[in-house]
Amino acid sequence: MSGVHDTAQLSTATSVHNGPRPLGGLDRTLPEASGRDRFLDLLRVVAISRVLVVHGAASTGSLWWPVPSWILPGMPIIFFVAGALAFPAVIRRGSQSFHRDRFRRLLFPYWGLLVTGLLVLVVGAILWSGDEWTLRPQRLLDAAIPVIQPRLAPALTDLGTHLWFASTFLVLLALTPALVRWHRWSPMTPVGACLAVFLVLNAVDRLWTPVAIEVLYVPMYGIFLCAGFGYADGSLLGLGRWTSLTRTRPWLWPAVATLVLTAAVIGGWTAYQRGTRDLSWDVVGHTFVAAGWLVVVLALRSPLQQLGERTASVLDRVTPRTLTLYLWSAPAGVLAWRLAERVDQPAGRIASYVIGTTALTAAALAVFGTLEDFAAGRKDTPRGRARRASPDPPEDGCWRDPTSGQSRQPDSPLSALDRETSSVISLRNG
Repeated sequence: MSGVHDTAQLSTATSVHNGPRPLGGLDRTLPEASGRDRFLDLLRVVAISRVLVVHGAASTGSLWWPVPSWILPGMPIIFFVAGALAFPAVIRRGSQSFHRDRFRRLLFPYWGLLVTGLLVLVVGAILWSGDEWTLRPQRLLDAAIPVIQPRLAPALTDLGTHLWFASTFLVLLALTPALVRWHRWSPMTPVGACLAVFLVLNAVDRLWTPVAIEVLYVPMYGIFLCAGFGYADGSLLGLGRWTSLTRTRPWLWPAVATLVLTAAVIGGWTAYQRGTRDLSWDVVGHTFVAAGWLVVVLALRSPLQQLGERTASVLDRVTPRTLTLYLWSAPAGVLAWRLAERVDQPAGRIASYVIGTTALTAAALAVFGTLEDFAAGRKDTPRGRARRASPDPPEDGCWRDPTSGQSRQPDSPLSALDRETSSVISLRNG
């Protein structure tokens, strides 16, 4: 989700796109608005909102739960948006700069939550004795750089179940430059590779020996991250240099969309037949259903883009702190529910939960949101001033040092083909 905090600028260069070309029911036109890609902004806000609603519905048993778990799975959409923004970032900035930026964006807000958890453990160990408050040094080391899901102490288990995201995203961020190079060499092939690895690991888990969920999650969400690469360079929808392919084979993308939707129906039905009611507990069904929803969302991209433009002021207030919102809303919800359980009336219990979660999350955003701003170089910070002084590389592909003015070649200079690709969606941080 750190990659989810970027701003995408869309260009409509005539060499890449000469007007609307709706093919096979999917809108493959590039948004005409300059600046932020409001389609991605809207997806990000809808996805994180959906995650919050599902957490609340699962805790309270409301909203006809588990029906919401089948509607627009949020985390795959978040990884899709992250991939769409990471692709041009790797091309423009190079691997090393990309890693520094993305790791900082992820880890700074995460460390804020981690330090708070440590303080809670210290206070709990002083007030109450017991093994559940014991912190083992190895767990602290594992949690500092969360390659595996952080598990500080049993007392905090319920407050950190959502931190699988930190470990999964950290691993995928490390792999992103290599996946981007692979995608540029053979577009959309990484999507198929991630799907194949995911299915093989799932078969091993079901038929032979258990596979850690952190291992399963990497290829599972890698599918959507790599699909975001295809959105960024146009290959997912037949834009850019793939336009000729869709003109000569107009049946190609409708066939792919139909195949994905069919797999989504079959995957969802199979999960339901196995007794799954909460879709998030069935990784295969969750993956295919999410892929089907992604096809639907892409088919509606034009009206969603327009909706994003009309709600730009709201999106601009929410998108900069979506990671903080995600990290703190889950423990806020757990604490609010523990208080709400004391209310006898069901309606009052749900109302207490909603009010408590909202208040605690708002307080966390006010206190810890500045960490996310600092990590992203926003507002009046040294990093923010430096990044505003030189937000993008010049056309010669060189970066200028904001203080000395000297130029240097990035890790991966833009070629002429890269510039055409990045004209479909180019990254501007802010």
